[in-house]
Amino acid sequence: MSLKQLSNDPTNGLMTPLEVVSRFRRHKGHLTDFLRARVEAQGTSTALEFEGQSWSYTQLQALVGQWATLLELRGVARGDRVAVMAQNNPNTIALLFALARLGAILVPINPEYGVPEAGYVLGHADVGGVVFTEDKQELVLKALQMAGVKAWNLPIDDALPAHLAGLKDKETPDVGLAEDCCLI
Repeated sequence: MSLKQLSNDPTNGLMTPLEVVSRFRRHKGHLTDFLRARVEAQGTSTALEFEGQSWSYTQLQALVGQWATLLELRGVARGDRVAVMAQNNPNTIALLFALARLGAILVPINPEYGVPEAGYVLGHADVGGVVFTEDKQELVLKALQMAGVKAWNLPIDDALPAHLAGLKDKETPDVGLAEDCCLI
């Protein structure tokens, strides 16, 4: 296509969103099946790039499976609320998919919050657990105490957490969401 043709083409030669999604099988309307559809269609294609590393859709699905197994071992079940206080990285993406797979609800907490703000969210969101990066551990523990919330807590680092080492995906069946996602 020439530059003149591109300037006259409102899509600039790109596919429309409808054309993009029509290339994949219909998914069942939830995140985990969305990921499975991408694995089936483009398993080796890049799903995530972060700090010079990349993960294919197949690798992302495996990471999601490890997280789902770990969360299930922690007792996370359909309808549970799990707070996540972490910077954006592959683990936060995998946590989102893993919680969705279990039917649990992600309660995001801004990693820039201080103890009072995090305590407010934790005190009002009825969370059963908190996942956070190791640099936020002291803050999260103080916020839980301030809010009077008794919840399990799981520190992770920005790399592949040691908690996931050796865990295999048990292929937890999708249970879907018990209610709308909780966003505070």
